[in-house]
Amino acid sequence: MNGLGHGAAGRQDQGATRAICPDRFDRAHPIWKLTVSGEVWHFAQPLTHGDAVGNLWASSYSVRKNLVIDAGFDHGFTGTSTPAGKALQVLTYLLPPSALASNLSGTLHGL
Repeated sequence: MNGLGHGAAGRQDQGATRAICPDRFDRAHPIWKLTVSGEVWHFAQPLTHGDAVGNLWASSYSVRKNLVIDAGFDHGFTGTSTPAGKALQVLTYLLPPSALASNLSGTLHGL
């Protein structure tokens, strides 16, 4: 997603629902098989009356149509948002539709 995203989720705490409202601004730029992206994010923390703010920088490389390697770094700006930072590595493999269909039909027949 390119642009500004927001949403709301609820959290139950002793019978009361408290809103957790995330906001983010992100950009992604594909260059051939490589994509570079950056994101600034914010989460309201109503139980602590605080905010979590940080940024995420990532890149992904498409080895094949169904195989993608991702790496990134997430760093928080506040004490409650991972201030030391985290390195992220992900390998994504997309199964072909035929493999998914045969697995689902085999699972349903076994019930």
